[in-house]
Amino acid sequence: MKLHAVGITDIGNVRAENQDSFTVQTAPCSENGNSLLAVVADGVGGGKAGNVASKIAVDALKDIYLESAGDPQVVMRRAIEAANALILERSGVDDLCRGMATTCTALMVKGDSVIVGHVGDSRAYRIRDGEISRLTEDQTLPRRLFREGLITEEEIELHPQGSILTNAVGTKKKIEVEIISSELRERDTFVLCSDGMYKYLNDEEIKGIVNKAGIEASPEQFVAAAKERGGDDNITVIVVHANSDGFDKTTEILSTYEEPVQIKRRRVGWKMALGLILFVGIIAFVVELLK
Repeated sequence: MKLHAVGITDIGNVRAENQDSFTVQTAPCSENGNSLLAVVADGVGGGKAGNVASKIAVDALKDIYLESAGDPQVVMRRAIEAANALILERSGVDDLCRGMATTCTALMVKGDSVIVGHVGDSRAYRIRDGEISRLTEDQTLPRRLFREGLITEEEIELHPQGSILTNAVGTKKKIEVEIISSELRERDTFVLCSDGMYKYLNDEEIKGIVNKAGIEASPEQFVAAAKERGGDDNITVIVVHANSDGFDKTTEILSTYEEPVQIKRRRVGWKMALGLILFVGIIAFVVELLK
């Protein structure tokens, strides 16, 4: 089977910078010729050098993928743990990066094996035989409360602390890395994305866009839909498809329509302006009396 991947990232409508990072990499493989790595990382919190953390994670996974052989599950876990160590190291020596962290969701294909490594709340989906499955579980406070039986599944989406992560790369020396393994089948499609995409699209809508737009165009369709519905976060998505008689290439596409965000400067309101005028007038009056 041949693998085709398309990725895109966009700053969204609100944020001043894009703190998401992604990559798609291929390497020679003796098993059926399939070897691919796709990674989405979302810098945590919109600050604290989240863009640096996400870039470190993506680069670490890419380097270890290209340099390592052996059990792909072991390689995946080791790569994410290495990224965690590098982020912690940088945080310890660079005050501007202190406290930075990132999510990391990665897909590795080796022959007929598919390995997903996951930390945080970016997601990996699989579309197979007309059905979409969420492969990863969000590592968030509401999801933990649900597992403990404290809230219902319906309450997860409405929880006021839905964005609080219980696990992220770069937060502690030992992190919990979720590893999911499965067999690759012909016409499997995988979607990796940051929360800036899926918060605006439910699972059936994601499947519908892939089916309607196709592999090549669906990433831009995802970005457009998320921005039309709000786009209050950075948006990153990678679509990977396995097909024996279709594409025979792997491409990485960066956003071609990422527009710089104009930072709005706070205007001085009329009440503040009036207060300043009165204050200046009082000072001038007092000075005049003292002459």
